[in-house]
Amino acid sequence: MKDTVSIRCRIDNNTGIVFRSDVPLELPKSFRVFVDLSANSELSMMQNLPELAFSIVQKEKYAQIIYKHCEDEAMSIRTEEPGDWQDFLKKNFLHFISLLIATPMAKEKEDFIWIEPIDNEKVWVLGIVYIGSRWEGMLAKCSKRDDLDDTFWLIGLEEPKSYREKSAFNLFGQLGDENGLPDNFPFLSSALPLGQEEHKRQLTIKVNPSQLWFLTFPIDYFCRLEYGLFSLYGDVEWVVTSDKSFLKNILERVQIQKELQNAENFLRHSVVVLNTYPGESGWKNNEKWIEGTELVIKFLKFLQDIEIRDERFFLRWYLNPTEDEICSELFSEHKTRYFFANFHTVDGRWQLGQGRRESWNKEPGVSQNSNEGFMDRMERWNLFHIRLMRLFHCHSILLPEATQVDPCVVPLLLSAGALRAEGSIHEENYLDYLCSLLYLLCNSRGLKPIVRGKCFEEALKHGGPSKFVSILREASDFLESCEWKSS
Repeated sequence: MKDTVSIRCRIDNNTGIVFRSDVPLELPKSFRVFVDLSANSELSMMQNLPELAFSIVQKEKYAQIIYKHCEDEAMSIRTEEPGDWQDFLKKNFLHFISLLIATPMAKEKEDFIWIEPIDNEKVWVLGIVYIGSRWEGMLAKCSKRDDLDDTFWLIGLEEPKSYREKSAFNLFGQLGDENGLPDNFPFLSSALPLGQEEHKRQLTIKVNPSQLWFLTFPIDYFCRLEYGLFSLYGDVEWVVTSDKSFLKNILERVQIQKELQNAENFLRHSVVVLNTYPGESGWKNNEKWIEGTELVIKFLKFLQDIEIRDERFFLRWYLNPTEDEICSELFSEHKTRYFFANFHTVDGRWQLGQGRRESWNKEPGVSQNSNEGFMDRMERWNLFHIRLMRLFHCHSILLPEATQVDPCVVPLLLSAGALRAEGSIHEENYLDYLCSLLYLLCNSRGLKPIVRGKCFEEALKHGGPSKFVSILREASDFLESCEWKSS
């Protein structure tokens, strides 16, 4: 390693990589990378280092990465053919270095899949998993697919669970057929030594915007059904913006999670929307959905008139809001940063909720909302003040070819300036939305003491703690009854 080429770079405040030394046009078999973290205090603190250094050694059919600060923290990535690494790194060097900077923060918490084009017929698929005490991965070639069975996306939630599982399994098989990934690709292999893990991990999948066909695979459903190595994961995050690196994605997520844990920040800048659609399939006589809706509303009402350091806070929430109410909250630059909502969509347009209306600042009433969708003006929206939009509705990332009439929701929100817009490629269960809200409200370090205090006040009104069921206990019991887990 004496004559190994050294490449130096730094991370700026926007988590972008700036190279301080030239990157050779033809990368050598072995080279070192030194990353100055000092300009980004958040990253430096998370890594507990002012500089991160690692060596990359390319062999005939694998690459090995050794981190200087921890010899045990190593990564081995296999390839199918000699020369694959050189070809891959020529076009993807910057984002690969970003991934290597991000992985020490993700150890035992998050694994990665990355899709990049090779030519008009094939793509690179890089999969990396933390197993035991090291990272294992594979760089494989996969044919682009125009023959995938997309009937899974046309199955309604009212169809039998066994039918949905059979359709998902057919897609899982197509991921590893003769035109797909090799049998020993990490996420398809059952040979990797898996231990018993107390918590589910997150799987982050970065897909080049030109390869959105890959989203046809219902990876989150594979995780739920525990196919292959997907059994490790409780949450799947898709990154489909070309300029967002793995590093930037992780740092954004970590920062927003910190912000949401701060009670003052959460109460001042969050909006929660609940929409009900009694006429749609899945809603009729669904006692669990009705019970969950009322429990979430009860919890939201708990978070009103909260006094913190001589300031009073009211969490803004709406049941079946009007278009004007939604837009008023979305466009409130000084108030709204985090927007949680569920919407039924038709042809890529949000549909307003129907039925009872209620909100943080209005008495209950009956919704007069029309059945017509809105978002006609979304291309002119300015959402640069929004840091997180967590949306539950069907086909918000990519609509199947059979139904794609208008642009889908998430790309429009991102183009309007929202920092993060989370959605789904397929139909999402309203119950999952209710559970995610309860989990967020119950597990916030900032909110929990506030809720406990208000529970104690309510208990005194009802004759003491023994005669009062805490809202935290109600929420916990509901989540348990739904067998809902989060990573």
